[in-house]
Amino acid sequence: MNRVPTLPYASPPGTRHRDLPGARLSDHVAAAALGAVVATAVAVGVIGLSVLLPGLSSNGTVRPKERSALGTARAIEATLNRFRADNGRYPTPAEGITALLERPGDAPGWDGPHIEGGMPLDPWGQAFVYRVGVNGSEGCEVRSKGPDMVVDTEDDLIAPSRDGK
Repeated sequence: MNRVPTLPYASPPGTRHRDLPGARLSDHVAAAALGAVVATAVAVGVIGLSVLLPGLSSNGTVRPKERSALGTARAIEATLNRFRADNGRYPTPAEGITALLERPGDAPGWDGPHIEGGMPLDPWGQAFVYRVGVNGSEGCEVRSKGPDMVVDTEDDLIAPSRDGK
């Protein structure tokens, strides 16, 4: 028996167009989602994941500890700047950043403790290093020793003040 060929989307007599098989909106959404997944996979392969997600290192590992350490160091440094504004000076090296927790002898404007719950440690469990008058400036510096847990090495994470301002 010979059948008359029909076009795939031609409406046979007695049917409505919406009852015919074909692409629905959900089909288009699914195709777009699949396209986005493929495009992302291609982009990761071509330009690398670290470009798409700046918190990643060049080998694709996440660096949240570094971001956390630097954020905490900056928060401590900001608190030290407030201490300076209240007292006219930074804590001395002998007082250290514990002057933010306990009133030092010569701090008439001390209104602390400035940090609740004790002095935070960096993500590697190390105390932050505090220095005042760094490189001949009037500012201070708070640093995490970084992943190697050794001070003054290349991986240290530093929050320097802006010359005490």
